[in-house]
Amino acid sequence: MLSLGALLLTAGIQSVAAHPNLTGILDPVLTPSEPATPISCVPSSKAERERIADVESRKGRAWTCKLFCLTPPGERLGILLERRWRRLVLFIDVNRDGEFATDERHELVPEHDLVVGLGPSEGTTVTYPVAIRIASPVWKPYATPGQRLLLQTVLATYRGSVTVAGRTYRVEYPTDGQTLAPATQGSWMGFDTNGDGTIEGGSLSTERVFAHSNVTMFRLGDRYVSTISINPVTHEVQLREHPSSDYRRIELRAGNVVPDFAFTDLLGRSRRLSDLRGRFVVLAIWSSWCGPAVAELRNIERAHRMLAAKGLTVLGLPDDHDVEAVRKAITTHGVTWLNASPDSVQPLINERFQTASNPIIILLDSDRRIVMASIEEFNSPLRGPALLKTLQRLMR
Repeated sequence: MLSLGALLLTAGIQSVAAHPNLTGILDPVLTPSEPATPISCVPSSKAERERIADVESRKGRAWTCKLFCLTPPGERLGILLERRWRRLVLFIDVNRDGEFATDERHELVPEHDLVVGLGPSEGTTVTYPVAIRIASPVWKPYATPGQRLLLQTVLATYRGSVTVAGRTYRVEYPTDGQTLAPATQGSWMGFDTNGDGTIEGGSLSTERVFAHSNVTMFRLGDRYVSTISINPVTHEVQLREHPSSDYRRIELRAGNVVPDFAFTDLLGRSRRLSDLRGRFVVLAIWSSWCGPAVAELRNIERAHRMLAAKGLTVLGLPDDHDVEAVRKAITTHGVTWLNASPDSVQPLINERFQTASNPIIILLDSDRRIVMASIEEFNSPLRGPALLKTLQRLMR
């Protein structure tokens, strides 16, 4: 006899099966994401250079680097060589045998990605792709003298298409860390919500979201859908529709109103966003373990000290599990602006903003309407010294 849970699951599957306009199929292979993680390449030692099997291939200036890989988990050693006419060659110890063989030699072409397949790892038949590119000049501040910078992907996704109400949309799903099968949670998920055939990749895009749970919804105009299941063998996708009341994501678009929310400050007092009567409110999502986020604390503090009397209020939303680490960072960096207790804002960050990136800086006007927002971009008008200049211009 079936349990109540089994009966409900069966009914749900039968319901979905009766709606062919809520199905899709994924490609059988993984696609690497955009290379955005920097790889620091430092001058190679003689011993490192001699690990290249072919003596002739050792010629040229050389730098050593480490590529981070998820499968099999760990690092791969690399040697970057600059040959005649500034041709770049990258050796990657893919099989981790301590040497660089001829088939581990790759040409690097400016403005083109090198895609290297890793695996399949034990227990899978899937090759995991890593894309690598030469860092553009905009990344130069991140390299110290004598270093070279490359960019790599860390994540790879399954891409495909689904049909909702007779219209086709492109989708991207993350991979399960152990089986490398398509997954519906644990990483970034994409959905071509406007049906233009591409998934917007900007950090504030509503077409990309961090899937903290198995029920991650996307808004397609006036429709709201989530993924019920993905067949690990056939890669068939089953979707379902939701009422608008189920959609809780706060979309970080200029002009959108951030709903009022409750939080507890670090002194244990109950507070609400609506209590902050500033002319402008800066919401800062940060983590004590994130170097770039911690680096922004002093910039936010400077803006707070200079503009608080003119109506600026800052509220920190620590995306952290260690309240003592948050307190220590606040003390170390001389933070005087209000911060919430991490546990009181985790649902807000995970379920409403639906992100796993930081720092995130959101500027609100006195009606809690978003003026602008920034996630991660180091060249944003809300990052570094530019934050104060932006606020001074807007608060005239």
